[in-house]
Amino acid sequence: MNSGRVLLVDDEKYVLRSLKLILCSEGYTVGTAPNGEEAVRMLDKEDYDAVVSDIKMWPVDGMELLRLLKAGKPNLSVILLTGFGAPGTASAALKYDVYDYLIKPVNTDELLRAVAGAVARTRALMDGKPEPPRGSEPSPSLRAFLRDKEDTYTDDVPKLIT
Repeated sequence: MNSGRVLLVDDEKYVLRSLKLILCSEGYTVGTAPNGEEAVRMLDKEDYDAVVSDIKMWPVDGMELLRLLKAGKPNLSVILLTGFGAPGTASAALKYDVYDYLIKPVNTDELLRAVAGAVARTRALMDGKPEPPRGSEPSPSLRAFLRDKEDTYTDDVPKLIT
């Protein structure tokens, strides 16, 4: 069984219920927020080890939530979920040190692996320890984005040098 406090943020109630059920069954204590604005309020009142947030929400979306958290709680690990795997969004998320970036519908094993790593990272950083090495590679979603980005750069090199 795992331990850790995880805040789930999504404007779709069935997604919150499903993810909460998965994480609670693994021993996590889970809070839920319907949007980024409510998540910020909750994070001001309670400590969490990780945040799992959807990107497309209103009035505060997942990217803005990530920016706010990295400015105010830089050690808190954030995992972003999206139904739309846009390279621009993934790239922006990486600039703000997102822990992982998962595509919906999320694979349960992928989610659990990401949450376990995010919780371990936050706890280590909060205890003043170095960031632990990742137990495995980034999620397949993030790996695919990174691979596509690398291919874009390497494909352009021969065209620039002629």
